[in-house]
Amino acid sequence: MAIGTVALSAALGLIPAAAASGDTSWSSPKPATFDQFAAQPFDQQASVLQPLRAVAGALDDLGRGSLAAAYGDVVMDPVADTVTLYATSPAGGAALVAQAKQDHPEIDTTLIRIKPAAYSKAQLHAARDRLAAQAGHLPYQLVSVAVAVDGSGLEVGVDDPAAAKQTTALAAGAAGSDPASIAGVPVVVSQGSGMTGQTRYADTSPYYAGGLITSGGWDCTTGIPVANNSGGGYAIITASHCAHTGAVIYNGGGAKEGTVSEYHENWDAAKYPVSASGAYEFDGSPSAYDPRPLSGTKYSYNGDSVCQDGYTSGVICGIQVVNQDVQNFMVRGERYGNTFAVRGVIGRRANSTAVRPGDSGGLVFAIPYSGATVREVRGIVSASVDGHSDEIFWTEALDIYNTFHVHLV
Repeated sequence: MAIGTVALSAALGLIPAAAASGDTSWSSPKPATFDQFAAQPFDQQASVLQPLRAVAGALDDLGRGSLAAAYGDVVMDPVADTVTLYATSPAGGAALVAQAKQDHPEIDTTLIRIKPAAYSKAQLHAARDRLAAQAGHLPYQLVSVAVAVDGSGLEVGVDDPAAAKQTTALAAGAAGSDPASIAGVPVVVSQGSGMTGQTRYADTSPYYAGGLITSGGWDCTTGIPVANNSGGGYAIITASHCAHTGAVIYNGGGAKEGTVSEYHENWDAAKYPVSASGAYEFDGSPSAYDPRPLSGTKYSYNGDSVCQDGYTSGVICGIQVVNQDVQNFMVRGERYGNTFAVRGVIGRRANSTAVRPGDSGGLVFAIPYSGATVREVRGIVSASVDGHSDEIFWTEALDIYNTFHVHLV
């Protein structure tokens, strides 16, 4: 089973059950499921998601910083109009809520529901990293390590579950007293599914997100238009499995756009300088010309709804975040014949296609508020899950910015 699927997530407690809500803002019947929610007009979705995103972001900022010891994770539920905060103690949860309200007085903390987390996100990250460091010395191949959003443990995908379950490194952690050991952290082992790289037309400067690019016979998509933090200059971010350093990038008409100057496989991201890039994406179908401006960048949280804009698919929306913290070890760079570890997010579009070949590197975005014409950057398309075209894997833009020392144009 693919890491991050709804069935697996439910088993790990990754997505809380929907609760009754007194919200009356819907002009049509209140949706009972996320699929019904995703079928609503974007403005209606955004009006519900905006306050939830504000709350989740305020809590997550603290959880990545000063209150990391108390923080498990956050899950948004736009059907129930709640944000679930997983905390390692009642006092820790209360402290997170109080500090978030102090830092952001505008947020509605009545949306928050606190649930217990056995481990903090920081503890689980330490356990995950220790396991990953053993990857070359294990009698099986790591495919992915997902952090359970409820703080209960790790979900590890491997090529040989039987071998993994008999191995001390997974069953009980490395021997010794190292507090960063995975000893004591529950690990659920399952058959891993590899990630397969995904493959508008003759875009010209300034380059936008969502355009066709080719290199060495491989078709991919322009992702995030960026500018360097220092020294000046513009660039486009696309997927690193599409092109490594030195690869020449062309548009669909064969005109050169640029040459890759840098890539980082842990975010499946490559950067190629261009003469100019514009903060827009080609919205709509693959044949449409409907540029929309890009504004702002945020992380994605479980339960949120996003869109992706790949060259092959055009814009696809209604993608639900089902696991916001996954590290994959089998994203296959077919062009380069290698495998590499990459961290990112899994989303699912129930019973519908979420991503197609050629969408790699394309923009993942959110519609930030009701009536918005702008698109909020979330990341770039990395892969689909083998055999599951309704599941998409992407890496997050804020991590990419920090790594390449760039910012949205």
